Amino acid sequence: MLSFTAIFFSLILPAIVCGGIFAGASLWPQSEGSNVRAHLAALAIGSGYIVGYLGLEGKMPLPPKEGLHWIFYLALAAIAIEGVRWMPPRARLFVHLALAVVIPRLILNATFKYTWGNLEGLIWWVCLTLAIFFFWLVAEKGIDLLPKGASRPFVLFGIAGGSALILAFSGSLRLAQHAGILVAMLASVWMAMLIFPRISGKAASLPELFLPAASMGVAFLLVGLWLNGYFYAEVPAVSAILLTVSPAMAWVGRRKSASVQIALVALPVVIAIGIAVALSGFFGGDSGY
Repeated sequence: MLSFTAIFFSLILPAIVCGGIFAGASLWPQSEGSNVRAHLAALAIGSGYIVGYLGLEGKMPLPPKEGLHWIFYLALAAIAIEGVRWMPPRARLFVHLALAVVIPRLILNATFKYTWGNLEGLIWWVCLTLAIFFFWLVAEKGIDLLPKGASRPFVLFGIAGGSALILAFSGSLRLAQHAGILVAMLASVWMAMLIFPRISGKAASLPELFLPAASMGVAFLLVGLWLNGYFYAEVPAVSAILLTVSPAMAWVGRRKSASVQIALVALPVVIAIGIAVALSGFFGGDSGY
């Protein structure tokens, strides 16, 4: 069981850092053509996770030895790439594609070396690259279809929370704790969007700040957690697929109300949790593994 000190440094402090930077972004003077707010939104996500990672693991992984260690560097990538949005759309698309190619090879290095043969490894590499790139596209476009405001971090909060439960039921409390960092951070952003504008007129623009820069930062980290969960824990393949396609459900309900869109995104997440629980043997049945 985590001590209060561990809970503070791995959950409470990341939430304070992320929510504080995000709320502070609303106080930055807005000017046409300025991307400072986008930089700060991405910084909030990346720095919040880095604080939580250090709170759980105790040190920066240098050099990385496990797949989990690479998620630390995905947080840095979120700051560097999503916080610097001066790149034209095609250049950003190319960078995302390049990362989708590189990330499986880094996180799954041991699997590539000791489990897969050359042909099998190549097939997996291509499939994972396409899956990651697809998820990033649907995450960015799907979240952008939601009404501006608290519904955006709330949806990602639900996906991160579902991921944490699935990872826990799939035999990796350590990965579940890392997903919990995201849950705490997104909860703080969601609460800041609901509360801060009501008590400070200067924060009236806060609901507009959950830009693609922030949502993509979360998507970077989710990919790292899911890859580790599927290949190094026992996350069911169907659960992983359902989590990947969940943001696309916002597009299905794009002409509906925000509550309907949120419910549609939540549906595959809830099913994914149910499958993970059923296969975990939690209720005493055969786990299927």
